[in-house]
Amino acid sequence: GASPLNSTGTFIFDGTLFSIPGQIAFPATQAASTGANVLDDYEENNAWVPADGTAEAVAFTVTSARSTKIGRAVFVPADLAYGTATGASGAVITGLPYTAGAAAGAVSVGFTNNGISTYAYVRASTTNIELYTNAGSAITNLQMSGKTISFAGCYFV
Repeated sequence: GASPLNSTGTFIFDGTLFSIPGQIAFPATQAASTGANVLDDYEENNAWVPADGTAEAVAFTVTSARSTKIGRAVFVPADLAYGTATGASGAVITGLPYTAGAAAGAVSVGFTNNGISTYAYVRASTTNIELYTNAGSAITNLQMSGKTISFAGCYFV
């Protein structure tokens, strides 16, 4: 039979390219499938830009912000510092690389120096992460003023 390797040493199976050794190459543009058990998308984004999602437009200093999308799951670790803020608006980090689906996403706050037990989640159908206390009260921009936060989240599109 025909060799499963092409002239460049790439394994061809069912139209999907597997680069040797052990790499799966996804096309630059998603070839969407309606099959529930088909992994048809993988993307890495090394530069999503977190921004303040309130009317105060607080400036952030972003140390790092990445995303990885595997199928419908999006993973977003980031480290950033809030600039000076005076507002009582609930703190919202916006600019996630994909709009969340109908369910909220989980965010784990690894570190913050705001002195408050901080919890966060991705609000459904938005590109927003919202910050809350362990009692469920919104953390304000003022409470985050000049503070840093490191987090990692996962949500579905």
